[in-house]
Amino acid sequence: MLFCLGPLAFEVAPLNADEFTRDAGYDYAAKDIMDQQRPREGVGEADEKITLKGKLFPHRFGGLDELTLLDNLRTSGAPQILVRGDGLNFGWYFIEKTNIRHTYLDPQGIGRQIEVAIDLVKSPNAPDAGSLLGQLMSLFG
Repeated sequence: MLFCLGPLAFEVAPLNADEFTRDAGYDYAAKDIMDQQRPREGVGEADEKITLKGKLFPHRFGGLDELTLLDNLRTSGAPQILVRGDGLNFGWYFIEKTNIRHTYLDPQGIGRQIEVAIDLVKSPNAPDAGSLLGQLMSLFG
C-alpha cells in the first residue's frame, strides 16, 4: 500500500499514487503603521493541503470501483484519515476536489488511461465514533 485515504487504498494496481504534494504554512496578520514596514503577528497555522495524483489502467488492472468509492467519499463531506504506506498518520482530511481525466477512450467512452488528482484540506477535528460508523455503513451497506 502506498497511501490509504479512509477505506480507499492506493496500491501499485489498480489505483496508483505516483505524486504527493503537501503545502503547509503559518498565517500572519499585517498591521498598518505609518512610515514603517508593516509588522506581522502570528495568528496560527494556515490550511494544510495535500494533493495526491495517480493513474489507473482499467482495461488492464481494473480500478473503476475505486473511482466510484472516491466519488462517494467526496460527496459524503466527511473527513477521511490519510495514512502513508510506512504507517505515518497524516491526520484527517476533507476531500476538497477531485479531477478525473480519461485519455485514449474506448468505444464505451472509458479511458484506457485515467489520471486522478485529489485535493485534500486538513480537518481541524477528527469525526466522532458515531458519525464514523454511519459513514462506513453508508459506503458499504
